[in-house]
Amino acid sequence: MDFHIAVVGGGPGGSACAALLARKGLAVLLVERSSAPAEKVCGEFVCPQSFHILDAMGATPALAREPHRKVTGMVLSSPAGHRVDAPFPAAGGGCGPPRHGVSLPRPRFDGILQETAALQGAALWRGTRLSALEIGPGGATLTLRREKERASLRVRAQLVIGADGRFSAVARQSRLSLPPAGRARAAVHGYFEGVRGLGDKGEMHILPGGAYCALNPMPDGTCNVSCVDDLEAALRWRRREAGLLRDRLRQSALLREMFSRAAPAGPLRVLAPLQARTRRPYAERVMLVGDAAGFYDPLTGEGIYAALQTASMAAIVAERALSQGNCSEESLSEYGRMRAHWIRPKMLVWRLLQQLIRRERLVARFGAQLVRAPELAQLLVGLTGDLVSPLALLRPSILAKVARGLLPGSSRHLLAPGRGMAP
Repeated sequence: MDFHIAVVGGGPGGSACAALLARKGLAVLLVERSSAPAEKVCGEFVCPQSFHILDAMGATPALAREPHRKVTGMVLSSPAGHRVDAPFPAAGGGCGPPRHGVSLPRPRFDGILQETAALQGAALWRGTRLSALEIGPGGATLTLRREKERASLRVRAQLVIGADGRFSAVARQSRLSLPPAGRARAAVHGYFEGVRGLGDKGEMHILPGGAYCALNPMPDGTCNVSCVDDLEAALRWRRREAGLLRDRLRQSALLREMFSRAAPAGPLRVLAPLQARTRRPYAERVMLVGDAAGFYDPLTGEGIYAALQTASMAAIVAERALSQGNCSEESLSEYGRMRAHWIRPKMLVWRLLQQLIRRERLVARFGAQLVRAPELAQLLVGLTGDLVSPLALLRPSILAKVARGLLPGSSRHLLAPGRGMAP
């Protein structure tokens, strides 16, 4: 059985890629390991900027009919108790009307996107996993195992797109995987009911020691809770994750109040380690999208959008490569350049924020500055919604505001005209 493209993984990135390419009239196979969309350790936040891709793949009518909750902005807090509450800005930080994201359960979101891909013409094979991948001059051969079937099935494709998550079989079999690097992190995730003061905004609470807690209001009135901490700290609470979460929630006066009468609405789940790396997101006849291409600590809550955005880029490159009959590594390197151009500024800001939240004195000053400078808070909120470029945070005027918070009394001297920084 032959296809132009085989997409492995039916999460947001895989389904988006399959739908976008099937709409172009290409023969697409979408392979998903689970027999039905399953729950994931995920904040379940679909940021405002995601919708241009969801619209392009044809998913927005079905999503609009699905029960969801509008998320109109973000609440940010520091360990010292500073709190800012800001709506999402217009796209690009302009003067247009404010935008909103949505929250909805991943099983429904993933299911809608998979069904959209099928409606666009992709063959959707659920309950199917990749067991082997062979790349040759004439194409790729995938060996697949389907649930309840003893015999394996072999299919051929001109191009394979790996969208199968942090432990990607496509990345591993293409020899693109690398061991995790850096400080290992873990996430404890669950749902709570009875959370006080939860509005129509997502929330990000920085905790002492570099941990943080993300909250997202869900359509059924529960609160999606994700607590991210160092893996070393999480291991000390192994099999006592509820205790770890209670301990972290008590570290914030704001969270203590919000969760004073809250109760778990289901079991807690743990994801560790968070990090995943690849040598590059492409090889001969292979591209990797979403977490399969590399996973980073989701401090800015952009996981779903990153999957959709990289899928959109991969679809552009895939269509061009197939039309030219050239799926070589050199041809697909265009995708690597597109992804790098998009993700490098984000990684720079992410690393700066990760360093900041580990320095309690600095993060307390930064929190106070966010309260004093609402436009700075608005930029950070715009970053979580992917409505503002990360480079906007590096503008001299914004750096001056940051410096005034982090280095009180010295920022005017450090950023004065004539000292290496434009006024």
